Amino acid sequence: MVLTEKPPTSPGAPGARGAAPFDVEGATLFLRAQASWLCRGLEQAADDPIAVRIVLGAHDATHGRWLSLIARVQRSFGPAVAEQLSRVYAFHGRVAGSLERGVDPMLEPDLAEQIRRVLAEHLRQVTEAIIDLLEHAASGHADTPPSQ
Repeated sequence: MVLTEKPPTSPGAPGARGAAPFDVEGATLFLRAQASWLCRGLEQAADDPIAVRIVLGAHDATHGRWLSLIARVQRSFGPAVAEQLSRVYAFHGRVAGSLERGVDPMLEPDLAEQIRRVLAEHLRQVTEAIIDLLEHAASGHADTPPSQ
């Protein structure tokens, strides 16, 4: 399933009268969907090259949505939070790049599978951390880090 819905609604400038609040729920759905696609690709990389191509196509189709989300985060919460989201976007891109390149043929299959599992888990953790940061910032605390 390729995501076709629009990205989260665009907020106005911080403090602007009548500006729509940042859509944390929409951003959360988008971010989790992106991570889910890439994790699926990592899980199926060894067995299903067609599934990997579908995952990469879905990822490639979302670059504009990522950039739009980063811009909305910058307008809503400032450059520090936007920079953190940009780093998550870059990491998602590196994961997609690793899927595209495939596994080094010199690696033992069991080791390659372990590497993909670790990468998928780290991708989930990074994605959940940025969601926590967005929720924290949306609650009015963009200038302080969320508690761990």
